Amino acid sequence: MKKILLLLLLVFCFAATALANGQITLLARSVNDGPVKGVIPEVDGINDVNMQKSINGVLKTRAYELARELPAEGVISYNQLLDKASIFSVVLQATTGDRTLYKAVNIDVTTGKECVLSDFFRDKEGFERVLDGYQDIVMGDAGVYTRNEKYSAYDRFVPYSALLRFVDIGEAGRLLTVHKITNAAADAALHIKAGELVAIKLDSNRSTGYTWELGSESKSSGVIEIGTSYLMPSGKDTSAVGAMGTDIIVIGTDKAGSFPVKLNYKRQWEKYPVSSMQFDLIVE
Repeated sequence: MKKILLLLLLVFCFAATALANGQITLLARSVNDGPVKGVIPEVDGINDVNMQKSINGVLKTRAYELARELPAEGVISYNQLLDKASIFSVVLQATTGDRTLYKAVNIDVTTGKECVLSDFFRDKEGFERVLDGYQDIVMGDAGVYTRNEKYSAYDRFVPYSALLRFVDIGEAGRLLTVHKITNAAADAALHIKAGELVAIKLDSNRSTGYTWELGSESKSSGVIEIGTSYLMPSGKDTSAVGAMGTDIIVIGTDKAGSFPVKLNYKRQWEKYPVSSMQFDLIVE
């Protein structure tokens, strides 16, 4: 009986986790309020009721502001471009006759507020050079869409692969797809799409001076090291020599092709590694 109850508890916990980590539910709310007619986006299913109200307040405000910019009564609508577990983006449209106005809304569900590129990419001057001047942006699945004039369409696309060098690895997994692999991937091939990242997790003992690093031959072939981090070993005596932690090396590439990825386990002051791990990265 205890085993059955334990099994049911595990199933329930798994189901609850799956539901909690799902995508955002976006409803189409019909409105007919003076100059504002049509449908506007509305989120539902967020556990924090106040957060949900805050997000819907932002969406409604932006929709009404856009509709009031029309020279005559028109219709409001929207298109959703991004749907992640903690981020979503929509483009609001207000149309009258042959004129349509556009406004992007990018929402961070963890804060209930609008988010911007600098929330996910470091070096603002760097990524703004890549974007080459813009009014504002809307985040999509594979990249960002920009425009140069207020209320115009978001007609210029910049793939995330062009912005990889500026990714903040602490926030990357919220916006970009991150493939996690371990030493089990050695001598295998990993297929990914352009703009996606790979987080390589390898056992490491930094207390002895050893660490995993991306090989120079991989860097010269076009593999970009986005960043690294280290997970301390768990347990009571984490400072003991021999206690294993985990090195995490995040990589990507800004072009399609086949790339040999080699990681070396060595001390910085030593020429040769004591161990290596290699796999092929195939970017579509």
